[in-house]
Amino acid sequence: MTHPLLVVVGTTGVGKSQLGIELAKALNGEVVNADSMQVYKGLDITTNKATIQERDGIPHHLLDFVDPSREYSVSEFQRDALKVISQIHSRGHTPILVGGTNYYIQSLLWRESIIASASEPDLGAPDIPHASLATHPLLDRMARALDATDPKQRSMQQIAEFARTDELVELVSFVDPGMADRWHPNEDRKLRRSLQIFYTTGKPHSEWIAEQKAATRDTLRFKTCIFWLYADPPALYPRLDQRVDEMIKMGLFSELQDMRKKLVTGQVIGPLIKDHDPPSYNYTRGILQAIGFKEFDTYFCHLESQSTGVDIEMVCTQGIENMKRATRQYARRQVTWIKNKLAGKCLGVEGVGFYLLDATSLDGWNQTIRNPAIQIAKDFLENKSTPDPYTLSPLASALLPKQQQEQQQPTKPPWTKQTCPVCVDRNGIPRVLNGRQEWEVHVQTRGHKMRIQKLGVM
Repeated sequence: MTHPLLVVVGTTGVGKSQLGIELAKALNGEVVNADSMQVYKGLDITTNKATIQERDGIPHHLLDFVDPSREYSVSEFQRDALKVISQIHSRGHTPILVGGTNYYIQSLLWRESIIASASEPDLGAPDIPHASLATHPLLDRMARALDATDPKQRSMQQIAEFARTDELVELVSFVDPGMADRWHPNEDRKLRRSLQIFYTTGKPHSEWIAEQKAATRDTLRFKTCIFWLYADPPALYPRLDQRVDEMIKMGLFSELQDMRKKLVTGQVIGPLIKDHDPPSYNYTRGILQAIGFKEFDTYFCHLESQSTGVDIEMVCTQGIENMKRATRQYARRQVTWIKNKLAGKCLGVEGVGFYLLDATSLDGWNQTIRNPAIQIAKDFLENKSTPDPYTLSPLASALLPKQQQEQQQPTKPPWTKQTCPVCVDRNGIPRVLNGRQEWEVHVQTRGHKMRIQKLGVM
């Protein structure tokens, strides 16, 4: 952990790209993109990529380089980013990771965040069974289940229909009981993930997790200084809404239409879901996850079919509102992860600096963000004393999680299943409840109370 890494995180619309470029100018740095949508070619307006002019001669890596006909996985990002960062270090420059995709950032900062491509399998590769499972009695059933729930080959409805058979639950119960107890039967994607990990590595997902927890504390890859740009929601949300309006003026619709034409002709990943009414595309794949594609699906469907009797302007207006709402929701999720996960894991850890910068108002950018960030980063890189993160601003003091309070909190009990001793399902099998909430609801039901009374159980 000798090489340094600067990181700029935050919600969409707070100036991450700008700060990354300013840090690079001041500290002989190069920017490494950590936005999962900006890696793809196209949709420059929709994904808010920094323009050539905005980059101002600063090298940007892992930006606008993946063809939208394929899906770029977190494992690929980890591999490519580590290679790029090593090259930047070899030139004597400072790598600056900039983006808001949490699993990209997490995979890069900590060695154990990805289990050798097992917990985040390469979605571009087929599921190949591990050699140790050649004679496993459930090998064929596992292969069929993984194929039936493969999002690359199956529609969401097909996957949902298969999930209702409980085959995933049963298989995971056999090969990894610990993970079967951990996941709710309705969490088919997580169940598939656990089954896929066992199928491709020969080791249960629960064992991988146990090994991670038992790993040494020194799991950081780099000496890391993280800047969190935060804006209060009352100030941020109108800014995000205005940004959508500006995107429209810059040519958002034309950009989406061009990419949609490629989608219709098979040049963009995302199979058509024919059993959807009306037919739609799988917007959980690749570049189609970019906010704007799904939100304007109905609008473009009506345009392409030349629908009559439909108020196209009203449909378009609804699409705009949907995009604004989705952007605000994404911003909330980003804040939740940064505050509850990233900050909690970084604060007070040796070799990590974590600083919240108040981006609620952008009027005094140089005084509140640029200048403090450059000074802190410079001191950090030179191994000089840096300020206490909680003292940077009243907002930092109020928002950053308090380390001592977190340590005093009791450990959250594990998620478990409970079997009712008196109730059975339609097949005569003892009723299994998933988690404490389901159990508490169940014991209050009329049927359960009647069986208790009938059996004389107190």
